[in-house]
Amino acid sequence: MDNFKKIEKAAVSEIEYLVIGLILLFSNVALYFISGITVRYLALLAGILFIFFAAYKRGKHLVGKLIPFFLFALIYFAILALISIFQIQVISYDRNKQIFAIIILGCFFSGFLLSTSKIHFIENFKSWKVRGLTVVIIFALIGFLRYYESISSFGTMRGYGEDTALNPVGVAYTFTLLFIVYFVLTISSQSIYDKALYGIGMALSTAIVITTASRGAIIWAILTIIFLVISSPVKKIKLSKFFILLLFCIMFSGFVFLFFSNNVILIESFEILIDRFSGLLGGTNQTVTGLDLSANSRIEYWNHYSSNFSNWILFGERFYSGYPHNQYLEILVRFGLLGIPLLGFSLFVISQFIHSFLFKKKRRDFEQTLISAIFLFAYLSSLSSLNLEMNRALWLGLGYFFGYFYKSNS
Repeated sequence: MDNFKKIEKAAVSEIEYLVIGLILLFSNVALYFISGITVRYLALLAGILFIFFAAYKRGKHLVGKLIPFFLFALIYFAILALISIFQIQVISYDRNKQIFAIIILGCFFSGFLLSTSKIHFIENFKSWKVRGLTVVIIFALIGFLRYYESISSFGTMRGYGEDTALNPVGVAYTFTLLFIVYFVLTISSQSIYDKALYGIGMALSTAIVITTASRGAIIWAILTIIFLVISSPVKKIKLSKFFILLLFCIMFSGFVFLFFSNNVILIESFEILIDRFSGLLGGTNQTVTGLDLSANSRIEYWNHYSSNFSNWILFGERFYSGYPHNQYLEILVRFGLLGIPLLGFSLFVISQFIHSFLFKKKRRDFEQTLISAIFLFAYLSSLSSLNLEMNRALWLGLGYFFGYFYKSNS
Protein backbone atom coordinates (compact mmCIF):
# COMPACT_ATOMS: atom_id res chain seq x y z
CA MET A 1 0.00 0.00 0.00
CA ASP A 2 2.85 2.38 0.89
CA ASN A 3 4.55 1.53 -2.38
CA PHE A 4 1.36 2.34 -4.32
CA LYS A 5 1.10 5.71 -2.57
CA LYS A 6 4.70 6.50 -3.51
CA ILE A 7 4.00 5.66 -7.15
CA GLU A 8 0.81 7.74 -7.11
CA LYS A 9 2.68 10.64 -5.51
CA ALA A 10 5.29 10.44 -8.26
CA ALA A 11 2.50 10.52 -10.89
CA VAL A 12 0.97 13.62 -9.28
CA SER A 13 4.42 15.22 -9.26
CA GLU A 14 4.75 14.65 -13.01
CA ILE A 15 1.37 16.31 -13.60
CA GLU A 16 2.43 19.14 -11.30
CA TYR A 17 5.48 19.87 -13.47
CA LEU A 18 3.28 19.78 -16.56
CA VAL A 19 0.66 22.18 -15.13
CA ILE A 20 3.32 24.62 -13.87
CA GLY A 21 4.97 24.49 -17.30
CA LEU A 22 1.70 25.24 -19.09
CA ILE A 23 0.85 28.14 -16.77
CA LEU A 24 4.29 29.71 -17.24
CA LEU A 25 4.16 29.12 -20.99
CA PHE A 26 0.80 30.89 -21.35
CA SER A 27 1.31 33.68 -18.78
CA ASN A 28 4.85 34.88 -19.46
CA VAL A 29 3.56 37.98 -21.29
CA ALA A 30 1.73 39.12 -18.14
CA LEU A 31 4.87 38.68 -16.02
CA TYR A 32 6.53 41.32 -18.19
CA PHE A 33 4.29 43.98 -16.64
CA ILE A 34 5.39 43.31 -13.06
CA SER A 35 8.96 42.04 -13.53
CA GLY A 36 10.29 43.17 -16.91
CA ILE A 37 11.36 41.54 -20.16
CA THR A 38 14.05 39.31 -18.61
CA VAL A 39 11.60 37.58 -16.27
CA ARG A 40 9.16 37.17 -19.16
CA TYR A 41 11.69 35.25 -21.25
CA LEU A 42 12.90 33.27 -18.24
CA ALA A 43 9.29 32.27 -17.54
CA LEU A 44 8.82 31.23 -21.16
CA LEU A 45 12.00 29.13 -21.05
CA ALA A 46 11.09 27.67 -17.66
CA GLY A 47 7.62 26.74 -18.90
CA ILE A 48 9.02 24.83 -21.86
CA LEU A 49 11.65 23.09 -19.69
CA PHE A 50 9.04 22.10 -17.08
CA ILE A 51 6.96 20.42 -19.81
CA PHE A 52 10.03 18.67 -21.23
CA PHE A 53 11.10 17.55 -17.74
CA ALA A 54 7.63 16.21 -16.92
CA ALA A 55 7.77 14.08 -20.07
CA TYR A 56 11.32 12.87 -19.37
CA LYS A 57 10.58 12.13 -15.71
CA ARG A 58 7.63 9.95 -16.63
CA GLY A 59 8.89 8.32 -19.80
CA LYS A 60 12.67 7.96 -19.41
CA HIS A 61 12.34 4.19 -19.06
CA LEU A 62 10.57 4.04 -22.45
CA VAL A 63 12.92 6.25 -24.47
CA GLY A 64 14.93 3.27 -25.75
CA LYS A 65 11.81 1.51 -27.08
CA LEU A 66 10.56 4.68 -28.79
CA ILE A 67 13.82 5.51 -30.58
CA PRO A 68 12.53 4.13 -33.96
CA PHE A 69 9.54 6.51 -33.84
CA PHE A 70 11.72 9.46 -32.82
CA LEU A 71 14.20 8.75 -35.63
CA PHE A 72 11.45 8.38 -38.23
CA ALA A 73 9.86 11.67 -37.16
CA LEU A 74 13.22 13.46 -37.08
CA ILE A 75 14.10 12.27 -40.58
CA TYR A 76 10.76 13.44 -41.95
CA PHE A 77 11.02 16.85 -40.28
CA ALA A 78 14.62 17.12 -41.52
CA ILE A 79 13.35 16.57 -45.07
CA LEU A 80 10.82 19.38 -44.58
CA ALA A 81 13.63 21.59 -43.26
CA LEU A 82 15.73 20.85 -46.36
CA ILE A 83 12.80 21.85 -48.56
CA SER A 84 12.60 25.18 -46.70
CA ILE A 85 16.33 25.74 -47.23
CA PHE A 86 16.21 24.72 -50.89
CA GLN A 87 13.24 27.03 -51.54
CA ILE A 88 14.87 29.87 -49.54
CA GLN A 89 11.81 30.20 -47.32
CA VAL A 90 11.85 32.67 -44.42
CA ILE A 91 12.59 30.00 -41.80
CA SER A 92 15.86 29.17 -43.56
CA TYR A 93 17.40 32.47 -42.40
CA ASP A 94 15.16 33.65 -39.54
CA ARG A 95 16.87 32.58 -36.29
CA ASN A 96 13.75 33.09 -34.15
CA LYS A 97 11.65 30.82 -36.37
CA GLN A 98 14.38 28.20 -36.27
CA ILE A 99 14.39 28.27 -32.46
CA PHE A 100 10.58 28.07 -32.39
CA ALA A 101 10.71 25.09 -34.79
CA ILE A 102 13.03 23.23 -32.41
CA ILE A 103 10.70 24.05 -29.50
CA ILE A 104 7.57 22.72 -31.24
CA LEU A 105 9.48 19.55 -32.12
CA GLY A 106 10.31 19.18 -28.42
CA CYS A 107 6.64 19.77 -27.55
CA PHE A 108 5.59 17.09 -30.03
CA PHE A 109 7.98 14.49 -28.61
CA SER A 110 7.12 15.49 -25.03
CA GLY A 111 3.42 15.00 -25.70
CA PHE A 112 4.07 11.58 -27.26
CA LEU A 113 6.25 10.51 -24.32
CA LEU A 114 3.74 11.74 -21.74
CA SER A 115 0.86 9.74 -23.18
CA THR A 116 2.68 6.53 -24.10
CA SER A 117 4.25 6.24 -20.64
CA LYS A 118 1.11 7.22 -18.68
CA ILE A 119 -0.03 4.46 -16.31
CA HIS A 120 -1.94 6.28 -13.54
CA PHE A 121 -5.43 7.77 -13.73
CA ILE A 122 -5.40 10.89 -11.55
CA GLU A 123 -8.72 12.72 -11.21
CA ASN A 124 -8.26 14.75 -8.03
CA PHE A 125 -5.25 17.01 -8.63
CA LYS A 126 -4.09 19.28 -5.79
CA SER A 127 -0.86 21.23 -5.61
CA TRP A 128 0.38 23.97 -3.28
CA LYS A 129 3.00 24.89 -5.88
CA VAL A 130 0.32 25.52 -8.50
CA ARG A 131 -1.68 27.52 -5.97
CA GLY A 132 1.34 29.65 -5.09
CA LEU A 133 2.23 30.22 -8.73
CA THR A 134 -1.38 31.19 -9.44
CA VAL A 135 -1.24 33.93 -6.80
CA VAL A 136 1.81 35.41 -8.57
CA ILE A 137 0.11 35.08 -11.95
CA ILE A 138 -3.00 36.88 -10.65
CA PHE A 139 -0.86 39.90 -9.72
CA ALA A 140 0.75 39.71 -13.17
CA LEU A 141 -2.66 39.63 -14.88
CA ILE A 142 -3.76 42.66 -12.86
CA GLY A 143 -0.52 44.38 -13.88
CA PHE A 144 -1.32 43.71 -17.54
CA LEU A 145 -4.82 45.16 -17.18
CA ARG A 146 -3.48 48.16 -15.27
CA TYR A 147 -1.03 48.81 -18.08
CA TYR A 148 -3.79 48.57 -20.69
CA GLU A 149 -5.89 50.96 -18.64
CA SER A 150 -3.03 53.48 -18.61
CA ILE A 151 -2.78 53.56 -22.42
CA SER A 152 -6.45 53.07 -23.30
CA SER A 153 -7.13 56.82 -23.27
CA PHE A 154 -4.74 57.25 -26.19
CA GLY A 155 -7.02 55.47 -28.65
CA THR A 156 -5.02 52.24 -28.72
CA MET A 157 -7.71 50.31 -30.60
CA ARG A 158 -6.34 46.73 -30.75
CA GLY A 159 -2.75 47.54 -29.83
CA TYR A 160 -0.63 47.56 -26.68
CA GLY A 161 1.85 50.28 -27.57
CA GLU A 162 5.04 50.10 -29.62
CA ASP A 163 7.26 49.41 -26.59
CA THR A 164 5.70 46.01 -25.85
CA ALA A 165 5.69 44.69 -29.45
CA LEU A 166 2.63 42.61 -28.50
CA ASN A 167 0.32 41.32 -31.20
CA PRO A 168 -3.41 41.14 -30.30
CA VAL A 169 -3.80 37.75 -32.01
CA GLY A 170 -0.87 36.28 -30.08
CA VAL A 171 -2.11 37.78 -26.80
CA ALA A 172 -5.60 36.38 -27.41
CA TYR A 173 -4.18 32.93 -28.18
CA THR A 174 -1.92 32.64 -25.10
CA PHE A 175 -4.37 34.09 -22.59
CA THR A 176 -7.27 32.01 -23.87
CA LEU A 177 -5.06 28.97 -23.30
CA LEU A 178 -4.33 30.26 -19.78
CA PHE A 179 -8.08 30.69 -19.30
CA ILE A 180 -8.61 27.07 -20.40
CA VAL A 181 -5.95 25.79 -17.97
CA TYR A 182 -7.65 27.60 -15.10
CA PHE A 183 -11.09 26.52 -16.31
CA VAL A 184 -10.08 22.85 -16.13
CA LEU A 185 -8.41 23.39 -12.74
CA THR A 186 -11.57 25.11 -11.48
CA ILE A 187 -14.04 22.43 -12.55
CA SER A 188 -11.71 19.65 -11.40
CA SER A 189 -10.95 21.05 -7.94
CA GLN A 190 -12.85 19.73 -4.93
CA SER A 191 -12.05 22.64 -2.61
CA ILE A 192 -14.16 25.79 -2.80
CA TYR A 193 -11.01 27.82 -2.05
CA ASP A 194 -9.21 26.31 -5.03
CA LYS A 195 -12.24 27.00 -7.21
CA ALA A 196 -12.21 30.63 -6.11
CA LEU A 197 -8.45 31.02 -6.67
CA TYR A 198 -8.41 29.43 -10.11
CA GLY A 199 -11.69 31.16 -10.96
CA ILE A 200 -10.04 34.53 -10.37
CA GLY A 201 -7.20 33.57 -12.72
CA MET A 202 -9.77 32.45 -15.26
CA ALA A 203 -11.80 35.69 -15.03
CA LEU A 204 -8.73 37.94 -15.29
CA SER A 205 -7.51 35.96 -18.31
CA THR A 206 -10.92 36.51 -19.89
CA ALA A 207 -10.64 40.26 -19.32
CA ILE A 208 -7.29 40.32 -21.13
CA VAL A 209 -8.72 38.34 -24.05
CA ILE A 210 -11.49 40.94 -24.32
CA THR A 211 -8.87 43.70 -24.64
CA THR A 212 -7.59 41.99 -27.81
CA ALA A 213 -11.04 42.18 -29.46
CA SER A 214 -10.20 38.84 -31.05
CA ARG A 215 -13.18 37.04 -32.57
CA GLY A 216 -11.44 33.78 -33.30
CA ALA A 217 -10.15 33.18 -29.77
CA ILE A 218 -13.61 33.76 -28.28
CA ILE A 219 -15.40 31.54 -30.81
CA TRP A 220 -12.89 28.69 -30.46
CA ALA A 221 -12.90 28.96 -26.65
CA ILE A 222 -16.70 28.69 -26.55
CA LEU A 223 -16.59 25.62 -28.81
CA THR A 224 -13.87 24.09 -26.62
CA ILE A 225 -15.96 24.54 -23.46
CA ILE A 226 -19.01 23.07 -25.21
CA PHE A 227 -16.85 20.10 -26.21
CA LEU A 228 -15.71 19.59 -22.60
CA VAL A 229 -19.29 19.61 -21.34
CA ILE A 230 -20.73 17.38 -24.07
CA SER A 231 -17.87 14.89 -24.19
CA SER A 232 -17.79 14.28 -20.44
CA PRO A 233 -20.04 11.72 -18.74
CA VAL A 234 -23.01 13.33 -16.96
CA LYS A 235 -21.60 12.38 -13.56
CA LYS A 236 -18.30 14.03 -14.44
CA ILE A 237 -19.59 17.59 -14.77
CA LYS A 238 -22.67 18.32 -12.70
CA LEU A 239 -24.69 21.06 -14.37
CA SER A 240 -25.52 22.65 -11.00
CA LYS A 241 -21.82 23.12 -10.25
CA PHE A 242 -21.22 24.35 -13.79
CA PHE A 243 -23.89 27.05 -13.43
CA ILE A 244 -22.54 28.05 -10.00
CA LEU A 245 -19.15 28.46 -11.65
CA LEU A 246 -20.72 30.52 -14.42
CA LEU A 247 -22.48 32.73 -11.87
CA PHE A 248 -19.20 33.22 -10.02
CA CYS A 249 -17.48 34.28 -13.24
CA ILE A 250 -20.24 36.79 -14.02
CA MET A 251 -20.01 38.26 -10.52
CA PHE A 252 -16.23 38.43 -10.68
CA SER A 253 -16.38 40.06 -14.10
CA GLY A 254 -18.44 42.82 -12.46
CA PHE A 255 -15.71 43.14 -9.87
CA VAL A 256 -13.12 43.50 -12.64
CA PHE A 257 -15.09 46.43 -14.04
CA LEU A 258 -15.34 48.09 -10.62
CA PHE A 259 -11.68 47.42 -9.83
CA PHE A 260 -10.51 49.81 -12.50
CA SER A 261 -11.15 53.48 -11.89
CA ASN A 262 -11.54 54.16 -15.60
CA ASN A 263 -13.95 51.66 -17.16
CA VAL A 264 -12.92 52.72 -20.67
CA ILE A 265 -10.38 49.87 -20.51
CA LEU A 266 -13.03 47.22 -21.13
CA ILE A 267 -15.87 49.33 -22.52
CA GLU A 268 -13.65 50.40 -25.42
CA SER A 269 -12.58 46.80 -26.01
CA PHE A 270 -16.17 45.54 -25.92
CA GLU A 271 -17.19 48.15 -28.48
CA ILE A 272 -14.31 47.16 -30.79
CA LEU A 273 -15.15 43.47 -30.31
CA ILE A 274 -18.85 43.99 -31.09
CA ASP A 275 -17.92 46.08 -34.13
CA ARG A 276 -15.61 43.31 -35.38
CA PHE A 277 -18.29 40.65 -34.95
CA SER A 278 -20.66 42.94 -36.81
CA GLY A 279 -18.09 43.21 -39.60
CA LEU A 280 -17.83 39.43 -39.75
CA LEU A 281 -21.57 39.28 -40.30
CA GLY A 282 -21.48 42.00 -42.92
CA GLY A 283 -22.54 44.88 -40.68
CA THR A 284 -19.64 47.35 -40.86
CA ASN A 285 -16.40 47.99 -42.78
CA GLN A 286 -17.52 45.71 -45.60
CA THR A 287 -15.43 44.80 -48.64
CA VAL A 288 -16.76 43.58 -51.96
CA THR A 289 -17.15 40.09 -50.43
CA GLY A 290 -19.50 41.46 -47.77
CA LEU A 291 -16.91 40.79 -45.04
CA ASP A 292 -14.62 43.13 -43.12
CA LEU A 293 -10.92 43.50 -44.00
CA SER A 294 -9.70 40.83 -41.56
CA ALA A 295 -12.12 38.13 -42.71
CA ASN A 296 -11.71 39.14 -46.34
CA SER A 297 -7.92 38.69 -46.13
CA ARG A 298 -8.45 34.96 -45.46
CA ILE A 299 -10.48 34.68 -48.67
CA GLU A 300 -7.79 36.54 -50.58
CA TYR A 301 -5.12 34.10 -49.38
CA TRP A 302 -7.16 31.13 -50.59
CA ASN A 303 -7.77 32.84 -53.94
CA HIS A 304 -4.11 33.78 -54.30
CA TYR A 305 -2.74 30.30 -53.63
CA SER A 306 -5.43 28.49 -55.62
CA SER A 307 -4.65 30.66 -58.65
CA ASN A 308 -0.91 29.89 -58.27
CA PHE A 309 -1.39 26.19 -57.58
CA SER A 310 1.32 25.04 -60.01
CA ASN A 311 3.96 27.26 -58.37
CA TRP A 312 3.93 25.46 -55.01
CA ILE A 313 2.28 22.06 -55.30
CA LEU A 314 5.49 20.08 -55.97
CA PHE A 315 8.08 21.42 -53.52
CA GLY A 316 6.36 24.33 -51.82
CA GLU A 317 6.44 28.02 -52.59
CA ARG A 318 9.84 29.55 -53.29
CA PHE A 319 10.69 32.48 -50.98
CA TYR A 320 7.68 31.63 -48.81
CA SER A 321 7.23 34.24 -46.07
CA GLY A 322 3.45 34.60 -45.93
CA TYR A 323 0.81 33.91 -43.34
CA PRO A 324 -2.06 31.88 -44.86
CA HIS A 325 -4.08 31.85 -41.60
CA ASN A 326 -4.82 28.15 -42.05
CA GLN A 327 -2.87 25.08 -40.94
CA TYR A 328 -3.78 22.93 -43.95
CA LEU A 329 -3.02 25.60 -46.52
CA GLU A 330 0.26 26.49 -44.82
CA ILE A 331 1.47 22.87 -44.82
CA LEU A 332 0.78 22.46 -48.54
CA VAL A 333 2.11 25.86 -49.60
CA ARG A 334 5.33 25.43 -47.61
CA PHE A 335 6.11 21.78 -48.36
CA GLY A 336 4.11 20.83 -51.45
CA LEU A 337 3.55 17.12 -51.99
CA LEU A 338 5.98 16.23 -49.22
CA GLY A 339 3.68 18.02 -46.79
CA ILE A 340 0.81 15.61 -47.51
CA PRO A 341 1.98 13.04 -44.87
CA LEU A 342 1.97 15.81 -42.23
CA LEU A 343 -1.45 16.98 -43.38
CA GLY A 344 -2.76 13.41 -43.27
CA PHE A 345 -1.24 12.92 -39.82
CA SER A 346 -2.96 16.07 -38.53
CA LEU A 347 -6.34 15.01 -39.95
CA PHE A 348 -5.93 11.49 -38.54
CA VAL A 349 -5.22 12.72 -35.01
CA ILE A 350 -8.07 15.24 -34.89
CA SER A 351 -10.58 12.77 -36.41
CA GLN A 352 -9.61 10.06 -33.91
CA PHE A 353 -9.71 12.63 -31.12
CA ILE A 354 -13.29 13.68 -31.98
CA HIS A 355 -14.42 10.08 -32.48
CA SER A 356 -12.93 8.87 -29.19
CA PHE A 357 -13.97 11.66 -26.87
CA LEU A 358 -17.03 13.25 -28.47
CA PHE A 359 -18.83 10.19 -29.83
CA LYS A 360 -17.47 7.29 -27.78
CA LYS A 361 -17.06 9.50 -24.68
CA LYS A 362 -13.95 7.72 -23.48
CA ARG A 363 -13.11 8.42 -19.87
CA ARG A 364 -10.43 11.04 -19.21
CA ASP A 365 -8.58 11.94 -16.04
CA PHE A 366 -7.44 15.45 -15.10
CA GLU A 367 -4.34 15.42 -17.31
CA GLN A 368 -6.17 14.11 -20.38
CA THR A 369 -8.99 16.62 -19.88
CA LEU A 370 -6.48 19.47 -19.61
CA ILE A 371 -4.47 18.54 -22.68
CA SER A 372 -7.57 17.71 -24.73
CA ALA A 373 -8.95 21.21 -23.99
CA ILE A 374 -5.79 23.11 -24.92
CA PHE A 375 -5.24 20.87 -27.95
CA LEU A 376 -8.74 21.39 -29.33
CA PHE A 377 -8.52 25.16 -28.89
CA ALA A 378 -5.08 25.26 -30.48
CA TYR A 379 -6.23 23.08 -33.37
CA LEU A 380 -9.30 25.23 -34.05
CA SER A 381 -7.13 28.35 -33.83
CA SER A 382 -4.78 26.91 -36.45
CA LEU A 383 -7.66 26.95 -38.94
CA SER A 384 -7.96 30.74 -38.84
CA SER A 385 -4.74 32.20 -37.44
CA LEU A 386 -1.16 31.58 -36.20
CA ASN A 387 1.59 29.74 -38.06
CA LEU A 388 3.04 26.31 -37.40
CA GLU A 389 6.06 27.51 -35.40
CA MET A 390 4.02 29.65 -32.99
CA ASN A 391 1.30 27.12 -32.11
CA ARG A 392 3.13 25.13 -29.44
CA ALA A 393 -0.05 23.76 -27.85
CA LEU A 394 -1.03 22.28 -31.22
CA TRP A 395 2.17 20.23 -31.42
CA LEU A 396 2.02 19.16 -27.78
CA GLY A 397 -1.52 17.88 -28.41
CA LEU A 398 -0.67 16.19 -31.71
CA GLY A 399 2.13 14.27 -30.03
CA TYR A 400 0.08 13.47 -26.94
CA PHE A 401 -2.98 12.11 -28.68
CA PHE A 402 -1.06 10.27 -31.36
CA GLY A 403 0.74 8.56 -28.47
CA TYR A 404 -2.61 7.96 -26.79
CA PHE A 405 -4.07 6.23 -29.87
CA TYR A 406 -0.80 4.39 -30.53
CA LYS A 407 -0.83 3.00 -27.01
CA SER A 408 -4.53 2.11 -27.17
CA ASN A 409 -4.06 0.12 -30.39
CA SER A 410 -0.94 -1.58 -29.05
